Amino acid sequence: MVGFAALLYDGSGGGEIRFRARLLKPRWVIFLLTAINLSVFLLIIFTGLFGSAVGSENFSIAVTWILWFALVEFMILFAARVWCAVCPIPVIGEWLKRRRILGVREFESSFTFPARYRNMWIPAIGFLLLSLFIPWIVTKPLVTALLFISLIAVATAMYLIYPPRYFCRHVCPASGYIGYHSNASLLALRSEDREKCRRCEKFCLKGSEEGYACPWKLYPGGNEENTYCGLCLECLRTCRYDNLSFRLRLPFEELSKKAVRAGKALKLDEAAMGFIRFGLAIFYELFFFGSLYWLKDFGNMGNPYGVNLENAYLLLPSFFGIVKWLIWAGIVVGTIAAFAGLYYIFSWIGARIAKVDTKQLFVALSYSLAPYGLLVWAGFAVGLLAYFHIYPFSAFLDPFGVEKNAFPVANVKLIIQIQALFIAAGLASAIVATKRVAKRLTDKFEALTAVYSVPHLIAALTLIKIIAG
Repeated sequence: MVGFAALLYDGSGGGEIRFRARLLKPRWVIFLLTAINLSVFLLIIFTGLFGSAVGSENFSIAVTWILWFALVEFMILFAARVWCAVCPIPVIGEWLKRRRILGVREFESSFTFPARYRNMWIPAIGFLLLSLFIPWIVTKPLVTALLFISLIAVATAMYLIYPPRYFCRHVCPASGYIGYHSNASLLALRSEDREKCRRCEKFCLKGSEEGYACPWKLYPGGNEENTYCGLCLECLRTCRYDNLSFRLRLPFEELSKKAVRAGKALKLDEAAMGFIRFGLAIFYELFFFGSLYWLKDFGNMGNPYGVNLENAYLLLPSFFGIVKWLIWAGIVVGTIAAFAGLYYIFSWIGARIAKVDTKQLFVALSYSLAPYGLLVWAGFAVGLLAYFHIYPFSAFLDPFGVEKNAFPVANVKLIIQIQALFIAAGLASAIVATKRVAKRLTDKFEALTAVYSVPHLIAALTLIKIIAG
């Protein structure tokens, strides 16, 4: 029913709501939110090193991988890259390079970030590699602490060498998937009058006494996508004509344009990010909510122990633990490759119908996974919160895990129903997005949409089977 209804709807209508949000222009607003997040991240690192070795009792695990993870998924859905605007990971390097926290100071860099890395390959591969160690990251506080220490160290070093936000654009694993899915967000920051932007002095690119040049290296006057807009709001501060506004709207129009551009440019890096995220969403549903308990043991290298700095020696894996992990890694990568291959087969069939290039069609239609994957991950996050909601809230009261918490009680049937609703919404949005993209590529868009909806439906049925047991 959901899929059939989505085939009839093309994602148009609804209009948009525009607002200026001038209250966000003062620099101290973003600084305050970022400083709060930085203090939380420092607590995550400290408790990961010195708190309880049991993950469910440690602030670093409970708050990061249950609460923060869920919040970010919904931030993307409703507010695009708003997390990137207040993320504390790059700010230490930013403050050091600028020699300012609230003021504005001009500075130049002697180094240029290599052009061959100005894409999404590093974030996509980095996200995949981190995902292969997710059983350790989400259960062993020391590993979470070391991960955040590494990210902050790399981000700081990169900002000092390659300012401004090249780490965020082209290295950070989280930023990569946030940028990809932000194209399916309800929120966008866009120019009000393009002609006015063409005539102006381009303060958004050069900077002014009110703010810096766009740290994300974007020209707001011509930007039509959310992929690399970090919502830092520097353009709001530097624009002397108040020519930028936020927009709340259905994302399918811009998403379809973005998809066609990506297809023509053969943006395989962005398609890879989409399939990695989508494949992992399916696999994690199986890993966290499925009944294959041996899979959890393999992902953990046969090591069930919690680890902090005091017992760090427990991280040393045995030979058989490494063998188990290699099998686990093969299953993870194989799952992603299988779904990417499934979609490529139907792209090939669709290309024969539409008489277009298969690779370009594969990349363009892969953007239908932007809303699909986002909603599946959001449903997954709701499931985690529902099962383990007691942990993050207890962690704020007892960050070092001194007290013991009772295991939470959850209504399993209700959680399954909620997740099923997210999967259904994801399926519908994927089919609508497919139809909008197909309309821009061929006059045989209805046949193309029907063909490409088959793997969408297969993925949805697979997810329902997993969560229903």
